[in-house]
Amino acid sequence: NASLSNNWMLNLIAGSASARLERATSAPATTPRQRATLFSLGDNWPSPVWMNLIMIPVMEIVLLQMGGRDSIQTPQAFRRAMLMPMLISMAIVLGPWMQWMQRWARLGYESLRPVSRREWAWENGFAIAQAIALNHALIIVVQVLIVAVFLPQFLTEPVLWESFIWFTGCQVVVFGICAWLTSYGSILLMSMMLGACSMGLFAPWGASAIQGAWGLPLTACLSLVLSLIGVWISRLAFKRWCLLDLP
Repeated sequence: NASLSNNWMLNLIAGSASARLERATSAPATTPRQRATLFSLGDNWPSPVWMNLIMIPVMEIVLLQMGGRDSIQTPQAFRRAMLMPMLISMAIVLGPWMQWMQRWARLGYESLRPVSRREWAWENGFAIAQAIALNHALIIVVQVLIVAVFLPQFLTEPVLWESFIWFTGCQVVVFGICAWLTSYGSILLMSMMLGACSMGLFAPWGASAIQGAWGLPLTACLSLVLSLIGVWISRLAFKRWCLLDLP
């Protein structure tokens, strides 16, 4: 308690979480939306959305001010620079699923609450997807603002929008992979598989910085393929969660 009272950042995080918990529990959660809201409070990692909107821009602005801006003069260099916010976003996707690893021993009990297994799996998945989508959308807005201030010459470049389109497809497929891997309850398996998947997703983007831009049409097609794969894997994961024997 003493450490909490002396740390302004922890106080802000705890205060925000307490206020949201109080609002969510002010009445019984009788609808899927209300239950998903409660579930989302347990998956709020690494911090509330507004904290991410502070930490991520500060980190990027510091790097740009320390000389990073001078090294980003071409579309190829900008494409390489966009890898960092992509990796940060992947960490945000991974975080809520890691919380499930901590909750593993309690999932059997949670799934016995007065809803069907399908409802329980769907509402938990929706809560995570909602949090990830909100973070993803806000990170894109933040990136546009940072580019407008520090690298305005790239604001109208196709490479900026190609980045966001590819970035979105990666989010969808990583969500599906996480949903499926989490059902095995192994942090080691999840870390190994996600490491391999991240390399598979980001290696083509890194290679495109050397070989030249893909162009918006090709990027959109590739992102759509990734999204469809992600939806398919998410569907497989949902079926597995509905049939899984939990501890």
